[in-house]
Amino acid sequence: MAGRHAHDNWKALEEAHEDPWIWERLPAAPGGRKPGYSFYPGLLRELEKKLRAKSKIDVDSHGQGFASYVDAWFYRDHDDFRDRRLGGKNSYAGLAVTLWRFGPYYILGEYTKAWEARTGSSGLPSFEGIDRFPTPAVRALSTVAENTLAEGGLVRLHKSQLAIPLPESYRGIPSNLRDGEPRLFDAVFYWLD
Repeated sequence: MAGRHAHDNWKALEEAHEDPWIWERLPAAPGGRKPGYSFYPGLLRELEKKLRAKSKIDVDSHGQGFASYVDAWFYRDHDDFRDRRLGGKNSYAGLAVTLWRFGPYYILGEYTKAWEARTGSSGLPSFEGIDRFPTPAVRALSTVAENTLAEGGLVRLHKSQLAIPLPESYRGIPSNLRDGEPRLFDAVFYWLD
């Protein structure tokens, strides 16, 4: 079932985007069984080293569901990243890097996570969070991340590029992430439970 939805989303993405896709740079072929699983972990570990940051990387922990993205979050255990609004000992603002499994594209944003010894918090990609960096230390990480990912052959997508409304024929694409009218963002970054 996930393959059918991925195909529909890919087709919607092709039709809604005006630039040609760079097929030879794909980390995995569209419709592949586990796209992005082997390519991204190594690249993200390299990014973690260049950022001199700690990370929480989620390649495949969506239960019975399927996500079209790999989620990585980078932070430093430093006061410049600490966010006391959520409470708890471990509460940080960090750089969210969301990589599309079916193509060489990603988005950046800032998200806050908090956790205790036995609990945690996680976030889902959101359209409103794209390109948003209210914490200067996180904004600085985003510059290094963008350069590193570009060296790895990936292309950053911006909120304005993903704001394109989906054609009427693709308005029924399911996703647990959709908020409001379906946009190109919903065809690229989706989670099916």
